[in-house]
Amino acid sequence: MLSTLIWFLVLAVIVLVGLFILTARRHKRDLASAMAQRTQEHLVHANERDRLGQSLQTTRKQSAAERDRLERSLASSHENDVMRLNELHNAKITESESSNELLKRQLDDAREFFRKGMKWDLASRNAIVSICRSLSVSGFLATNVVFDPSATSKTEHFAAQIDHVLVTDSFVLIIENKRWKGLVFADKHPSAVSPHFQHLVDESDLQDHFAVQIVPDSSARTLLTVRTHPQPDAPCRQVRKQAMRLRDFFMSKLEDSPWIETSVFYSHPDFHFEGGRTCAANGRTPTRIAAGSQELHSVIGSILQDRHSQKVPVQTSRIGTVLKEYGADIVGFGQYKERWGKPLLPTQQLNAQRSQQRSD
Repeated sequence: MLSTLIWFLVLAVIVLVGLFILTARRHKRDLASAMAQRTQEHLVHANERDRLGQSLQTTRKQSAAERDRLERSLASSHENDVMRLNELHNAKITESESSNELLKRQLDDAREFFRKGMKWDLASRNAIVSICRSLSVSGFLATNVVFDPSATSKTEHFAAQIDHVLVTDSFVLIIENKRWKGLVFADKHPSAVSPHFQHLVDESDLQDHFAVQIVPDSSARTLLTVRTHPQPDAPCRQVRKQAMRLRDFFMSKLEDSPWIETSVFYSHPDFHFEGGRTCAANGRTPTRIAAGSQELHSVIGSILQDRHSQKVPVQTSRIGTVLKEYGADIVGFGQYKERWGKPLLPTQQLNAQRSQQRSD
């Protein structure tokens, strides 16, 4: 009985030792497996970290290379743009200089052309100067004023010419000279003077403002020449258009412009005039008509008296400087006699007078 119990205990101990050994081996195996798995995971993580590091470094290198490429491209593009803009700018400057040079030559040619025609305005110039001196006017007379009225606009350039501009300390007056001989009708139909003229003059186009000249033919004194000037070629319309152009010209050069009076001066010694002494201008100051030197004397005297009473100052000296720069012949009187007191040379006057006598 005791022996059986002992063997049972021995067997139980052996079983327990075996179980312990098996459990220890299994635990050791599981621990080794876990260690191997952790080592593998660590290696995987290390490899992934290395791969990410290399990828990041590659990305940085690529970004730096792309940045350098973009910077070089932008620098090159900017340089090309600057060069292109400089070329365009230089081309514009060259074009502008060429245009200005061409315009200057055209204006110089126009001034020379009109200067040669000074002989046609010499008699009226001398008459106006004489009138101003007799009225003790202080100012100057600019004859043959040539300028570009389109300089401040986008319209095609052209030269405008004004016969006479009388500038005083109180007013500016444009005088359109018409050295017309024969019969002259202004805003008055010839048939209103005599019904016989309706057989000579076609009045169908003569409305509002117009002028008609009937003059013996220069080649055959037995023939008559009829010249009609419907608007806008009527003298009073012409002189008002000149006033608007001159006002804009003064605004572009002086940033200001005085009010400009207008007058038409029929200056030929051998003519007969039919028409009114004013030309209406839609509520504005009318254009004054002077048939001969005596009437022009009255016109200038009347304007002088009216403007003196209004006390409106005129930039006489500045206007004179601008007109002189544009080649106008200027003669001064009163306090401006010393500054602009040089008349045309006697030989020029004589030659012009002879030319006028031949043309008459």
